[in-house]
Amino acid sequence: MGILNTELTVVTCSKKDISGLKKTLKSLISFPSDLPKVILVLSDYSKSEIESINSEFNRLKPEIFQIEAAGIYNAQNFGLQNVRTRLIMILNGGDSILSQASTQKLVQKIGTNKWGYGSCELVNPINGAVRIYRNYPYLRFLHRLGLKFVPHPSVLVDTEQARQYGGFDLKHNISADQKMLLQFANDSRPITVVETISSFELGGASSRNPSEIVEDFANISHEIFGDFLGIKLIDKFLWRVSLLARVILRR
Repeated sequence: MGILNTELTVVTCSKKDISGLKKTLKSLISFPSDLPKVILVLSDYSKSEIESINSEFNRLKPEIFQIEAAGIYNAQNFGLQNVRTRLIMILNGGDSILSQASTQKLVQKIGTNKWGYGSCELVNPINGAVRIYRNYPYLRFLHRLGLKFVPHPSVLVDTEQARQYGGFDLKHNISADQKMLLQFANDSRPITVVETISSFELGGASSRNPSEIVEDFANISHEIFGDFLGIKLIDKFLWRVSLLARVILRR
């Protein structure tokens, strides 16, 4: 058994999107060896679709759960509770792992640390344009302000630590993943690799306006850290700067 098989579980959540789900699973089954554990948390899939997935991706031996649809983070929390390996990676249906070697390198480099990530390929679904997003080196100050996010499909986190945080906070229905990663960042620095780990199709949360994104990050920051430097005036000023920076960069 290889390091992925013993150390890593990939949790994929999908609601009635078999083409997206199969895209994710095809990226995993393409690994020549050392397959990670796979947990699928599915909603609104038919019996025939489940049978098709089991048949086509039998080599992955996916553990399949069907639950009532109650939001993506509820599904991810369900998956988190069923992981038995030390590390967890969450891919939504339609995301892809791009490289077995890069994923193995990230697992090896994380070692006994609590979390780490690599680069992420961002795909524009309208024109097919691709760009590589890197957050390297990691600066918690910029992450906290929402100016440099951590690409969740390229992140591995310690399973037990994520459970201790209570999983994904369901009141943040868009940014619960970033809240969890900032909780990790509050306790330890991430291990990073420059290699591209995953591919992610833009849309959904990425189409929100700057004020909505800044408001989300401000609420998360206050919950975890309080005001910047403990001073409300400085805190308000920095969030205004963050919003202005996002508006300028969006033009």
